[in-house]
Amino acid sequence: MEENKWFDEEEFFTPFNEELIYKIGEADSLSFRKKSELSQALALYKSVEPLAHDESNFGDGGKLYQTMFFARYANALSIANFPEEALKMSQLSEKIMINDASSQYTENYLFLGNVHLKMKDFDKAITLYDKGINHYKENFEDGKEIVLLCTRKALILLHLNNNEEAKKYFFLAEKYNKTYEKLKPYAFQNDNQAENLLLYFFLKEIYLKENNIKKSELYREKYFYCLQNLTLEEILFEIENNFLLEIIADKILNDFR
Repeated sequence: MEENKWFDEEEFFTPFNEELIYKIGEADSLSFRKKSELSQALALYKSVEPLAHDESNFGDGGKLYQTMFFARYANALSIANFPEEALKMSQLSEKIMINDASSQYTENYLFLGNVHLKMKDFDKAITLYDKGINHYKENFEDGKEIVLLCTRKALILLHLNNNEEAKKYFFLAEKYNKTYEKLKPYAFQNDNQAENLLLYFFLKEIYLKENNIKKSELYREKYFYCLQNLTLEEILFEIENNFLLEIIADKILNDFR
């Protein structure tokens, strides 16, 4: 008697390409703030790019991994100053997410927003960051991307002299940062300190102006703890990729020295 199966073997195929997923994971373990590791990541992405373009590698539910690849590759290319290639990968990822809701992912919107931030296309960057924030609120994905989305949007608003709206998003980033710290204390303690550097800097300044000395001192301690655990290369990365005002960049560098 022939065994009953819940799928047709001739129609069934793997929902994602394992080699592609492996390379994504390998690249994720590298720090893009270090030029040598960024180069390694770009080489990894390039080695499996043909797989990402091959639709036969992605079945039902597998489109998420395709958008993840293009978004991550776009982010790496942008950091490495290849804007045209970065935009191309960004558009591929965004197009798939528009046409397939199952492929949408909060982190993707962060990476795509970063590409447009680097290009100084602030309106598009804000649009993508907003999509990421809304997607997180609707799905509550277990990650720290929401903190970075709010922080990056706040930095753009600050650059555009919309200080009150920027403050709103710094406070929102603070709220999510506290939630993440409670949910995953071990992961929080071991996160790259560079991710929190600018958030802590601006929170200490905001609370100081509001005469909330206790909170200002709290974030001052956190800010200097970050500085102590970062290299000059990592700090310069944050300054250069977030379009900080020169006076703020100089202050952070002076604090580091």
